[in-house]
Amino acid sequence: MKRLRLAGAGTALALFVAMSGLQLALAQPAPLSGEAWSLADEAYKAYDARDFARAADKAREAVALRPDLAQLRRLLINTLAAQGDISGALAAAEQAVADSVSDAELLSLRDSLKQQSAARPATSAPDAGYLAADAGYRAYARRDYAAAIANARKALGHDPSRENYHSLLVDALRGAGRAAEAERAASAALARFPSSPVLHLQRGYLRQRLKLNDGAIADFTVALRSSQLTPAQRRSARLSLVDALLAARRPQQALAALGPLGRGYEPSIRRGFALQALDRQDDALAAFDEAAAQAGNRSQRSTAERGAISALAALNRMQEARVRFNTAYGAGLLQGMSALDTAYLANQVGEYAISYAFLQRADAQGQLGGNGLLDAAYAARRAFDNTAAESYFRRAIDLHHEGALPLDPQRLFEIRRDVANLTRTWGATASVIHGAVGVMPGVPLTVPSGAQTWQAGAEIYWRPPNIGFRDGATFELFTRAFQTLADQTGGPTGASTTQGSAGARWKPFANVNLVLEIGRLFRIGQASREDWQARVGYSVGEGGDLRFDVDHWRYWQIYGEASRFLESGQTLASAEARFGHAFRVGGQPNLVFTPFVSAGAAYDSTLATPEAFGIGAGANLRLWFREDRYTAPMSYFDLTVQYRARVAGDRRAQGAFAVISLNY
Repeated sequence: MKRLRLAGAGTALALFVAMSGLQLALAQPAPLSGEAWSLADEAYKAYDARDFARAADKAREAVALRPDLAQLRRLLINTLAAQGDISGALAAAEQAVADSVSDAELLSLRDSLKQQSAARPATSAPDAGYLAADAGYRAYARRDYAAAIANARKALGHDPSRENYHSLLVDALRGAGRAAEAERAASAALARFPSSPVLHLQRGYLRQRLKLNDGAIADFTVALRSSQLTPAQRRSARLSLVDALLAARRPQQALAALGPLGRGYEPSIRRGFALQALDRQDDALAAFDEAAAQAGNRSQRSTAERGAISALAALNRMQEARVRFNTAYGAGLLQGMSALDTAYLANQVGEYAISYAFLQRADAQGQLGGNGLLDAAYAARRAFDNTAAESYFRRAIDLHHEGALPLDPQRLFEIRRDVANLTRTWGATASVIHGAVGVMPGVPLTVPSGAQTWQAGAEIYWRPPNIGFRDGATFELFTRAFQTLADQTGGPTGASTTQGSAGARWKPFANVNLVLEIGRLFRIGQASREDWQARVGYSVGEGGDLRFDVDHWRYWQIYGEASRFLESGQTLASAEARFGHAFRVGGQPNLVFTPFVSAGAAYDSTLATPEAFGIGAGANLRLWFREDRYTAPMSYFDLTVQYRARVAGDRRAQGAFAVISLNY
């Protein structure tokens, strides 16, 4: 069934308010269905066939069945006007207003009919201006906007002093979808009739459509000062003023403007969104609940429920928010929302699977763009759909380079880092290490020794598909080999100390850097060992990655690990805290120098003095590389040197320590 675009100064407004990802749609009638739908369908078809008498008859029958629908009232009014029955059309419009079944467009239509009726000349010989205007009104009623525009301009050419002719031109341009031109025509008319409340309302509605909210606010404010508005017009203008204030992100003024409206669904729902914008979530929740209780149809109840769910989420009452969301979702109350708004609401309450499904639907419908692509990327990552997440990130980066998605350098880098993490399937490290075995965290053990040694080795790891990277949690299979190059005590060195191991490690939490590892040590050299090793490590810190918003930044890290050799019974533990400051070197974006102070502790159950504690200072030089348009640097060369003084325990805590590594 086709919808008829009807005459009127204003349009039925749909205000989109970006508050907590919700879309605030103004009240819509309950769905047209059953016999009333069939009659209305016949009326529309008769109207399109220009059988206006039959269209009017069917429209009357439809109105009798569903007198609450402004849509059907407008259909009847327009069919009567198209027949030339201006007085009958005006009477139908007045009856709709008296029955409180009206909207901004119907009120404007009534005003236009009043003006048209008043424009009829008293003499029996109509002038040319009236005849052109009458033809324009008839053309508008049958949606022939080109003819309506031509006749309105013709009427104005004969008599530019008639306000209703200007109003007709504005309406016809709006009906033709030429909102900007209609706004200019309204401004020109207001230059001649500056105190006309009808023209101010017309321009206000147009400016609202054009998102010229400040101008719309000014027009509605002027119109509301007029004593010529009917109570229904005044209420509609005030609600539109509130909508414009909300869209302009002026919620405190919106609250003040709502004052004269009292209670009821329309004021309550707007009050809820204004309070929410002011972060008065408890008061917003009460307003949304009040609006839900006063909702006159399913669409109004849906809008109130969405607002209440969002307020509960903002109050961190997540269980209530989730239950209310699922109840509304299951009852179909959210069906009127766009796919994108449903996705955001689901994300707010933690229903990530539903959120991702609707983001995919929004993408298929062409609704995703800009930040929406980033939202979809993170939703896909949360759903462990890494391939889709990478694709969304890449599309967002492309939009940025095309100028359609503004991102500062740091935000762009963070997105590229996300791509790097998503796409990594394997890695390798090679290192040369100087220091006492078991003192420096993260250094694999070859031959036990409490003295200063040089070690060298390498590791390669692989992340299996599907389980290797799951929204920040990782699972890796690894194999490594290390050997001792030199030992201060004269212990074994060289090939005989080569120690092999293979195993798996798991980082179970996305946002907690806790790593669990189990590995089998196997003998390669004669002085190596066979054993099982269980290992746990934890770290927390700041400033270890590159930054592009500043040239230097704070750096700190706390790291600790513990190992148990299951067959020999040996226990090792070590910890280190570093505090320093990172500096970009020589204007090179990927070269960072970080001096720091440190404190360390170590434990080895096989030594006579198991504990060792030291403090000192050191520096790190790191060069990042292997990057492209979409991916942040995935590899780095690292040099760390430090010296520690013994504080307590064994002397192995004292001395120089150094690590040279390549992390690919």
